[in-house]
Amino acid sequence: MSTGIQPPLCHRADDLSDESPALVDPVRSDIWYDDGNVILEAEATQFKVYRGALAEASSVFKDMFSFPQPASETIRAVEGCSVVQLSDTAEDVTFILQALYQRKYVAFGGKTGAKLPFGIVSAFLRLGQKYDIRPLYFEGRNRAFEDIPVTLAVHDSLKDRTAVDSTELIPLVALARKTGLLSTLPYLLYRCCVEYSAKKLMAYGPAMPDQSTDTLSHQDQLACLAGHPVIYKAQAHTTYTWLSTVQINMLGTCARPKLCKEAKRTIRLQTFRLVPKIIALDLWSSDLSTGLCKECSSIAHAKHDAGRAEFWEQLPAIFDLPPWSELLKERPDIIQSHQASALIPSRSAPPLLDVDNGHPTSSQTATHRRLPRLP
Repeated sequence: MSTGIQPPLCHRADDLSDESPALVDPVRSDIWYDDGNVILEAEATQFKVYRGALAEASSVFKDMFSFPQPASETIRAVEGCSVVQLSDTAEDVTFILQALYQRKYVAFGGKTGAKLPFGIVSAFLRLGQKYDIRPLYFEGRNRAFEDIPVTLAVHDSLKDRTAVDSTELIPLVALARKTGLLSTLPYLLYRCCVEYSAKKLMAYGPAMPDQSTDTLSHQDQLACLAGHPVIYKAQAHTTYTWLSTVQINMLGTCARPKLCKEAKRTIRLQTFRLVPKIIALDLWSSDLSTGLCKECSSIAHAKHDAGRAEFWEQLPAIFDLPPWSELLKERPDIIQSHQASALIPSRSAPPLLDVDNGHPTSSQTATHRRLPRLP
């Protein structure tokens, strides 16, 4: 593999106007195989790779390469290789090609190892979906699923229950919605409600039509805004139902109902104060039983645990998502990546998901078929 800067292309001065953006001479990337036979270009960065390997990994590129070629004089070429213009960022294309040709960042059936940066996981999911590169898409899913629980037991087993950094919440929600990882949304949207006030959520609304991964879609923004009051009510009727003073001594086991009733009032004020907060999934703490008798504390603890489980089951509905029983059906799909022993997907495997825009284009004019969605 050679490196360096490709000689600049010549442009006529009268082809440029003051209103036109300055043309940038393409730069040769580090992914440049001297015996490669196709050049990908993204953001004026070129990558010389192997057409056959790319076609094997991606049904989208396979279809494009199979179309009849136009006259050679109409094809843009570098070093005798046709140039395929991509609408993706150079960084995203670098991550994908490093995985495909250099086997970087990938596990494919083994341990995932060190946590990957969000940008790499995002590239695997988005471009893996866009170009139907199944192993990379499923690798991205595996990585995204690592720190996002879908059961309360997994949530409680995480050493760091906020393993998803707050700075990654909005990008993760946008990525999950864009790439179909719906089972991650109940927890991620709940965390957004915990971390962000309604005012802050409004600031994360979509500013551009392309739905940037740094902003929430209108759908998810409204889900969070509507979710705040629903969560307040739901946690009062599930996790913290034991704080009700009406239930004091209903079992006849409390030796001092008046004192425990007052203790519950104090706990409620200290826990929620004047401003409500979202703590529906917080574990039981001994501080919550301050002032309660032993029997009332034991009952409160049991109701707290049962309430957390009930709240978890309600979590998808709070954000207008399908129930867990439906959401979890997407998780067995990642078994395919564990079974994969190579980068090349099965020829009989159906394409992943619909590609709405950003198809690769080249001087070989072609119309790409729309990809059917997986059931």
